[in-house]
Formats: sequence, structure tokens, C-alpha cells
Amino acid sequence: MKWGRLIDFPDEPLPRGTLLKFPAKYPFESIVVLMVCEQIGEKDKWLHGLVTITGHKAGINPLQLLPAESSYSRGSAALSRTWLVENWEHWCYPDCDVRDVLTRSPLAAEEL
Repeated sequence: MKWGRLIDFPDEPLPRGTLLKFPAKYPFESIVVLMVCEQIGEKDKWLHGLVTITGHKAGINPLQLLPAESSYSRGSAALSRTWLVENWEHWCYPDCDVRDVLTRSPLAAEEL
């Protein structure tokens, strides 16, 4: 699958493993890739998170925990793309315009 702009498909859910790529600044590298993850634990409070998978910040658990309203639907295992677009600056990364965020489906093992 190719990368597409996050804002171009507002009604599609973002399942865990979905990748988000965007230009960044220090302390990150110039390009960062985040992965949508599920937060294990307080399901009513935190359902999803974003974890960095590139550069020297890769694997730090998680970059951001997202509130329950970020779910595609109540109790869904997918993140709402519409919510993410509307809340990118506040919850994710304010130094990057949401129009510059690319997304793609989870990687298959053969792609690595």
C-alpha cells in the first residue's frame, strides 16, 4: 500500500498498526513515523496511543495516549481518522500541519 494524506479519507477508521508519517523537529528526526497502538489497561479512559517507530525515539511507550472519544465508534479497536484530523495539533504534534501527515495501512512482514 502507498502512503496517502491523512486528511483525504475522513470517514475511514485507523486500525492498530496504521502508520502516520510527518515532518518533525528536534528532539525527533526530520521525518517521524508513528504507529497507532491499543493501550492495555483502563479501556474506559484510554483506548489508543501513538508510538514512535523510527529514529532514536523509537519504541518509547507510547508517545501519546488518546482519550476514549478518539475511537472510531464506542469500544472500537480502531482510531477515528476524523477525530485525529480535528485534534492533531492538540493531542499529537503541534509543530506539523495535519495536511502534511501521511498514512498507510500496517506493514506486512514481507515489506521489511
